[in-house]
Amino acid sequence: RMRSPKMPEHKVPDFSDAMLPDILTGLAICDSVHYALALIVAIASGCRRGEFLGINWSDIGWNDYSVNVHKTRRHQDGGGVAVKNRPKNHTSNRKIKLNAPIIGLLVEFKKAQQQLYADFGRKWSVKEPVFTSAIGTPMSPGSLSDWASAFLAKIGYPSLSLKDLRHLSASLLASQNIPIQNVSARLGHARTSTTQNMYIHLFQGADEMTSSAMEETLTNAGLDPLVSALSM
Repeated sequence: RMRSPKMPEHKVPDFSDAMLPDILTGLAICDSVHYALALIVAIASGCRRGEFLGINWSDIGWNDYSVNVHKTRRHQDGGGVAVKNRPKNHTSNRKIKLNAPIIGLLVEFKKAQQQLYADFGRKWSVKEPVFTSAIGTPMSPGSLSDWASAFLAKIGYPSLSLKDLRHLSASLLASQNIPIQNVSARLGHARTSTTQNMYIHLFQGADEMTSSAMEETLTNAGLDPLVSALSM
């Protein structure tokens, strides 16, 4: 029995400290609020492209700043966009906490979408997708990827793509010393080892931060006299 060849792994790039500010500044003045919101949520959530495009308004928890990830939106054979009611794996079905600023953006975007539907004489409901085109149709995954690549190149990151924003999200969490189990669960990985293998260099840095923090804590608590006493 022949096995399908393995697809080459997407190399996780090294991100500079300036990248996130550059992205946010660029999105604030870009030509599409629809794509801009998609990229911000991609970074904030760490979701896969199909996962965040599959989010409906009914999936948003307005009171606890959460989003329920339980389906994906993808290209359909023969054209168009279809919704698949099952994520990539069992751990991909998850609830992710966002934050007040992102929820605030979604509130304003919902109002704008409701007005857009009214302008086109269409009935709006909470079952509508959060991410749409400028005319209110479901956002095309390919169009979003193309726009993201062009945007990133324009602000000085031509080698990066939409998928790298998921990696950026993981790197931001690792830089804040978030445990690998939490990062893995947020990304929807089936195994923690997947997260470890992909982002090992990030968590090595986080472990160094943990070591430095522990050193500072012990030193402040009076470690030096004990070290001196035991060294005699």
